[in-house]
Amino acid sequence: MSKKYDNTSEYSGAGRGMRLVFTAALMQIISAVLGVIATVVAACSGVMFLADASDTTGSVFAISVILGILCFIAQIVAYILNLVGLGKARNSEIYLQSAFMISIFGLVCIVVAAILSCIPGVPSMASSIGTTIGDICEILIVICVCTGCANLLDKLGDEKLVKKAAITSNLFAITFAISVFVNLLSTWVFGSEAQVITIVILAIVSVILQVIAYIFYITFLKKASKEFLAEARVD
Repeated sequence: MSKKYDNTSEYSGAGRGMRLVFTAALMQIISAVLGVIATVVAACSGVMFLADASDTTGSVFAISVILGILCFIAQIVAYILNLVGLGKARNSEIYLQSAFMISIFGLVCIVVAAILSCIPGVPSMASSIGTTIGDICEILIVICVCTGCANLLDKLGDEKLVKKAAITSNLFAITFAISVFVNLLSTWVFGSEAQVITIVILAIVSVILQVIAYIFYITFLKKASKEFLAEARVD
């Protein structure tokens, strides 16, 4: 027997929306892992190029391109799921509505950045700026989602989840600040083997921190969505 929810309740929209945002966060983890692997492979191709290992450099670089494309696809799927989820939840809380609007803008930035990167003659900095704006939007979306959910949870008196929302927001702000720095560094600094190795190390640290942040995020979203749907349930 299917469960029935009060569709007029602010918690019904929030609960259903956060379930989709939860799925989107899982896709973001996949995207982050693919991204760091692509960065490592691209850096390796750079080292091989500097070492004049031209026989295999092209193949290694092609692998990094394929991984980059898969990373992009996973990111787009995550953004679409996030957008649909936030669309369902946007009427529940003002911060969730803000997250919905930022999500639209961020998706546009990512698509534009991807298109610019494929156009010959366009400076790589243009694509990098678009990607960076997309990363900033992602930080703001998470902060707005956590704040909006925290406000709803505060009405329910769940202080534990409210505190977890604050911790998750702070953790995301730190990890994505590092991610933006690594993206900019990998675009603007590329020379000696030592610099390449430094970028690879920073990229690995960045993705580890991102995965930790997303684990916090998805556990928070799962618990919050369950509580919202429980509140909206009709006996």
